[in-house]
Amino acid sequence: MAQPPLSQQLKLMEQELGVQLVERTGRTLRLTEAGRSLQLRAEQIVSLMDSTVSEMAEHHKGVRGTISIGTVESAGVALLPERIDLFIIASLWSIFSYGEGTHITSCSF
Repeated sequence: MAQPPLSQQLKLMEQELGVQLVERTGRTLRLTEAGRSLQLRAEQIVSLMDSTVSEMAEHHKGVRGTISIGTVESAGVALLPERIDLFIIASLWSIFSYGEGTHITSCSF
């Protein structure tokens, strides 16, 4: 972006937020404390957006979600731990809800 439009956008942002974001010394700009705070928030927003896009892609591919398992106690103790371990190894991220009778436990991996 050319300097005049960038400077105009920066001034508009400062007016909208009601704070000075940069200190101007000739052709040099230095972030103020408010400018550093805004920079930190902007970096967090970009990171959150990246994570959200990845998470939505995982939902689309079917590798993210919740698995609910209901079983009798004897089958749960004897069969599920090994199979759940195998699934966890193959999965990037999952939530398990496991219930025996009326008791349900949720685990995030």
